Amino acid sequence: MGPGTGLGEGYLTKSAFSKCYEVFSSEGGHVDFNITSEEDYKLRQFAIDYIKRVDEEDITRVSVERLCAGPAIPLIYDFIKSQHSEINETLQPTDKTPDEIIRAGVTHKDHLCSLVVKKFTEILAVEVGNMALKTLPFGGIYLVGGVTTGIADYLEKD
Repeated sequence: MGPGTGLGEGYLTKSAFSKCYEVFSSEGGHVDFNITSEEDYKLRQFAIDYIKRVDEEDITRVSVERLCAGPAIPLIYDFIKSQHSEINETLQPTDKTPDEIIRAGVTHKDHLCSLVVKKFTEILAVEVGNMALKTLPFGGIYLVGGVTTGIADYLEKD
């Protein structure tokens, strides 16, 4: 699985007759966003409005990729900010890129960004669990992609 500019998902198989593994890609990132809490429901509704406003796209469904890839980080940031007006943001408008938000969140230099990384990681964890159930990956699940690299320390420590 690879959250980066999108959410890449694929799986490896190796038959008894093959010398190597074969990679099968999928469009798994386009499945519906899984709502597991009231916060997720609010995030889904926020995402629909955000995408209409920012991307000028009229959508009625939210795929997991819309909330679990690099471009989703500013959306989640704005959502968390709307839910926690008591938290003062320290990032400047020009610093609200996915990289800066992740960096500030992982290093715990900005509480709002830390909440964004936490929420993003929760969304990723649910999708990783779903992928595990669908594919029974006895050899493990490999996390790749630019966002995974950015949150690697968080995944290991927090």
